[in-house]
Amino acid sequence: MIDIDQEPDYVPKRLVRRSSAIVIVGIIVSVIATIVVAGGQLVGALRIVSKPPARIEMTPFALPTEGELLRTRAELHLHSYGWVDRATGTIHVPLDVAIEHYLGAQR
Repeated sequence: MIDIDQEPDYVPKRLVRRSSAIVIVGIIVSVIATIVVAGGQLVGALRIVSKPPARIEMTPFALPTEGELLRTRAELHLHSYGWVDRATGTIHVPLDVAIEHYLGAQR
């Protein structure tokens, strides 16, 4: 192996102390400047006021409206068989069957 002359790893303690002091003084000056800029209201500015959110009326799924329910019942009635009046023998049949029966009678 080749020996290379290196400088020792040494940082003077005086330089470390001086740098630490400068950083601490800089932090203190920054805090004081912030308080001055905030007009002394720093504590008030840092106070967090939390309000509960407004109540939101939402349902987890869409409920059918009255009109949609009425339309569904009408569609079911149009496409099914049933009695209108048993006493008179009147029935209802699906719409397409009624149309075919009507057109068949016309021909």
